[in-house]
Formats: sequence, structure tokens, C-alpha cells
Amino acid sequence: MFATALLAGGRAQGQTGALAATDFTILFKGYFNGQWVQMNSTQQQYYFNQARCLCDTDPNGEFEVVVQPGSGAGQKILTQLESNSVGGQGASYLFASTMGYDCLNPAAYIGGLGAACTNLVAPSSGYPGTIFSSMAAFGMVPFVTSGPIPVAYLFNALSNPTCGSNGTCDSAALCRTTTTQTNIQIWAQTNSGIGPDFDPGPAAAVNLVGNVPVTPTNVAADGGNEGLEVSWNWGGVDIATDTTLVGVQIFCQRGADAQVFQIGSYAPAYMTPAMLCPNSPAAAAATTTGGPFSNFDPKYLCSGLIPATTTSYRITGLQNGIPYGVGVAAVDKYGNIGASSDIVYAMPGASTGGTGGTSGAGGAGGYVGGPDAEATGGALGSGGAAGDSPPDGAAGFADAGTKVRLGNGCSCDIRGKHGRNGTSGTLWLALVTLAFALRFHRWSAPESRVAPIAGRSHEQKVPITDRLSHSL
Repeated sequence: MFATALLAGGRAQGQTGALAATDFTILFKGYFNGQWVQMNSTQQQYYFNQARCLCDTDPNGEFEVVVQPGSGAGQKILTQLESNSVGGQGASYLFASTMGYDCLNPAAYIGGLGAACTNLVAPSSGYPGTIFSSMAAFGMVPFVTSGPIPVAYLFNALSNPTCGSNGTCDSAALCRTTTTQTNIQIWAQTNSGIGPDFDPGPAAAVNLVGNVPVTPTNVAADGGNEGLEVSWNWGGVDIATDTTLVGVQIFCQRGADAQVFQIGSYAPAYMTPAMLCPNSPAAAAATTTGGPFSNFDPKYLCSGLIPATTTSYRITGLQNGIPYGVGVAAVDKYGNIGASSDIVYAMPGASTGGTGGTSGAGGAGGYVGGPDAEATGGALGSGGAAGDSPPDGAAGFADAGTKVRLGNGCSCDIRGKHGRNGTSGTLWLALVTLAFALRFHRWSAPESRVAPIAGRSHEQKVPITDRLSHSL
């Protein structure tokens, strides 16, 4: 009666015959900027793979299924309903299947498909369960849209198809599944039998990536002046062939769990469920890592996104003498973040120059980093006998502007790039003694002091030693 009335109402006659999978297209909608938007294939890829398996009624963690009949499909449906004389309107069901299972073939598996197919309208209703739509509706409208469905159904359906029966289907228990796939299937039935009109159905595979499967390894942190040099590697993972990983972000904490930089200093390249849905208890549970950095709270970020091919990074702006904990986590192109590496601790601090000898040759200088560091050379010894030259002292090296103490109270700011015999920035401490001796027309003056040296102005890392005879 219902189908006859539709035909009598003037619906255009179209193609008739049996229904087929090609008569339907399955599309998806996501929630963007406060409204439901039909997603293209790229948007689907990102939407489902951004760990959006949240429960409750938050639309950020939900999607809608749109089933669109093709040209002439509506007429086919009405004709089939009329010819089958079932006196009803037919039925359709929506399923998410465990990969490799066909939810449209109820006789194919011993024990039934209830162990592999989740009814997306009501998981607790079993198999086939609650109807998605009457088939007659497809004869009247250009498409039929489901209500909002938690993305968590797709993750949880893979392990417990009737998870809704105990209230866990929309939980966050499995939302950090690394990589898997499910198929969205529509059961379309106009006949009076026990199965759908066609099998297999239209293709609608969904790849699910809730977590990055790789973790940086062998993380190390070396202290420097007001900074840490962090390094890591990927173990046996071939990053060159990875198509999903985009990089890493570094987290750090001061002491036990104190943030280091102001919020907003570094932007996260990832989104956790808790960030997407800050008021959802399930989202908070889904984000829980059980480790430091308070579940990847962005306030603990100490870097921006670092390319996956880079394996070291210097954190600057730290305080000397304070221990910092550092961890590295991988980020994929979908905005997922993987587990943090092991946390390593290191303490920034200024390097100390070497201390030289007390007589004869000048002492060996150590490497000194930064304009506020200070190196101590050995005391300048007495000159040798007449006609002899004191031996050279070993050269030390320092950043531009480093204060160098050359024994006997000589405090000299060394800048510039001048050298002996073409060697950039080489100071031979023996020239200090030699120039001092020439000034008093003799080689030996043990009670005298070396005068301070005028600074030079080239901004680059240079050795602390330089040719001094021009300044004395």
C-alpha cells in the first residue's frame, strides 16, 4: 500500500531490477566549526585518525553516516517492495565489522556474526539489531543520514561488538589503538527473506590510527651554558620510508613536574582527546599516559615540531645549576602523538677552563663557552737564560667575548680572528713573556705583571689565544 501510494503520487518511473551495491554510496560527515560537514577522502583520513574516540555526546568525537541512493535506485526500491508483497517498508542496518568479516552474510560464520559486527545505531542490540532506516525512505529522499555516532564505536567494535550492552562501547579504552581498519557496511533488504538484497555492499573502509606506533630511543641530554643538547635515534625504524611520521616534539620539566616555559611558547603539532574535549572525563582518561609531562599538556613543550630526519636539538633559555627532565615523542600527520621516550635528566652549567702550570710555559687553556665564562691560565714563569726563548704555552679556546685570566692577575677580553702562521685565532702564551721581557730590555723579570690587552671586535667563536705583541 505504501509503495503503491508513492507510485500513484507521480514519482518518475526509472530503471527497475534487482538492487546492487553500486546503487548506494556511503559518505561521512564530521563536526567542524559548529556544524556537520560532509567530508572528502582527505578530511576523513584526518578526522578518524586524530584520536577522536570520545564518549558522552561531544560532537568533536562523533561522525554521521550518509547513505545516498544512486540514480534510479529509489525506483528500484519501490518496485522491489511492491513486487515482494511483504506489506512492509523493508529494512536497513549499519555495521562496523572487524577487518576481514562480512556483516552481510549471516550464514557464513558458525556462531553468527554477532562476534564480529557492531550495530552502529545501537551496539547493545546485537546482530542484526536496531534498524538504521526503512528501505521505503530511500525511495522518497535523495539520502538518509544517521544520528551522531561516537568514533569510539569503531575502535571498541574491533574487540567487543556488543560493547554497548555494558556501557563501554563509547569509552576511551581502545582509542589509542595504533593501526587498524574497519569497514562500514549497509544491509539493504527489500525481500522477505533473512538476508540483504546484495552482498558485498558498497565499499566504505575506515583506517583507524589512534596512536603513533614508534617511539624515539637512546635519548640523551648534555648540559651546556643555559641549555641542554638533546639527541635521540629511531632504533630499527627506517624513517626514510615512513609515510605517516612528520616529526617529534620535545617535552621538558624543571625538577619533578614544573613547567619551564610560558604557555604558548611552543605550539603543539598534535591533538589529544583531552585537548579536543577538555570537559569530558572520558577524553581525560583516553589521554592518560601514566608518565611525566601531565599527559602531554602543551605547557611542557620545549620545542616546536622537529622534522623526523633530525636527531638532535638544543634547548636554550634554561637556568644553570637546575636539573631538567627531558622526553621526546613522535607526531604523525594526523595529529596523533606517540608514547614519550624514557625521561633523561641533565643540568645546564657554564664550562670551566683548564688550569695551567706555575712556572716556565704558560698553562694549557681549556675550552670555555659563552661571554660570561672564565678560563684560568697558568702563571707566567720566569724567562730563561740570556739568549734562550721560553717555550710556547698551549693554546686555549673560547667563544667571542670570553674573559680570560692569564695568570699573575692579567684579565683580558679576547675578541677577533688573528693568528700566527695562518692559524685562526692562535695565541702563543710564550709571546706574553717575550713581549714583557723586550719591554724592559731583558729576558727575565719575574716580579713584573702583564698589562691588560685591548679587545678586538669580530663576533664569532675564536680561540682565547691571539698574537699579543701589538698590544703590549
